[in-house]
Amino acid sequence: MSMPQQVDLLRLLLPPLHDAPWDQIACVGYASAGGWHSAVYANLAAIKNDYKPRRVEVCLHPGDLSMAELVLPPLPAKRQRSAVLGALELLALDAPESLAVGFGRRGEDGKVPVCWTANSTLQTAVQTLQQHGLPVQALLPAPAFLPVASAALLDGWVVARTCADRGIMHPLPPGQHAPVDAEARLQQLFEEPPALQWLAGEGVIPWTGADWPWALTTGKKTATSGQPRHWLRPALAWATAATAVWLLGLNVYAEQVASEGRDISRNMAAQVKAAFPEVSMVINPLQQARQMRDARQSGDGVVNEPAFPALARATVSLLTDADGQVQRVQYRNGQMDIQWREGAALRPEELQALQTQAYERGLNVQPSEAGIRLQVDTSQTNPVASPEGISPVPPAPSVALQ
Repeated sequence: MSMPQQVDLLRLLLPPLHDAPWDQIACVGYASAGGWHSAVYANLAAIKNDYKPRRVEVCLHPGDLSMAELVLPPLPAKRQRSAVLGALELLALDAPESLAVGFGRRGEDGKVPVCWTANSTLQTAVQTLQQHGLPVQALLPAPAFLPVASAALLDGWVVARTCADRGIMHPLPPGQHAPVDAEARLQQLFEEPPALQWLAGEGVIPWTGADWPWALTTGKKTATSGQPRHWLRPALAWATAATAVWLLGLNVYAEQVASEGRDISRNMAAQVKAAFPEVSMVINPLQQARQMRDARQSGDGVVNEPAFPALARATVSLLTDADGQVQRVQYRNGQMDIQWREGAALRPEELQALQTQAYERGLNVQPSEAGIRLQVDTSQTNPVASPEGISPVPPAPSVALQ
């Protein structure tokens, strides 16, 4: 009988737990003297007879493990686990206290990679391996065994490792397990598909990826296992409160920036109106001021804007948030009528805000039977809105856009 081979690292890819006893277990071993080598065994006893590992790493079958990315705010390290468990309440079928959970660092995009499984599932795998003399040092998701920026097929699943600490596991539809199907499916999972190296087909794959920085908890039972974790609720409350404060501060800052922008726009418009009373309406203060200055310096007189082009530009400027809601635009005799699509209409507060913006540009907005009507506001005492500020334009024919 041959002596077991001493290896520094032994990696096992477990079949689905419901298929036990297993008849096909893929493993790879690493020894500093001999490098990597892989094999498929019929049972755990055969693996124990052939190897004497210093470290054992195991990945559960993708069907026994869930993997996702959570968007979380920046939190102290001691609060991160509580925040992850709180977020998992919305994703997992079981209560967070009944799960074995592992997660990585928060990236610059605010996303945290996480995987989880039921404690009972994990304990079954760990106990089975221990009974065969294979104590487990790390329980990892399948992407952890792949080289960075690579993908492979595993028992009807496409598995990919996109970077040092992130990856995906995605089931393929029945009958679409060919590499070309897997590659097409993988391209659909990313907004910007990364460049990935496809490894060999299903079977023995070189699961020789570099160290994966996070793992599942071992799920070992303690004297308090199965009992409610009274620390979890206040911890989740603190995490929720921290998130709320962060979002509130972000919204307040955004509103301050937006308010400053509106004040600057109003001040610029007022300065243009004061300097050039002949301007009927202010849409782009800087551009219009330059045009009026150049016109005066050249001695050509005042630049007067025809009513239709000015109203058309004003309409586009004011209705930037109404994309897809306008059914018909019609111009007639200095008035621009906007007709909404069926079911679309402005709420009272939206109409009031639109009227305020229009007033700042020397326009008047009034609701009509099917939408709104824009025209130059001749009721303002500001010289800009006076009739003399608009070039005399004879009644124009009706212009309809839809």
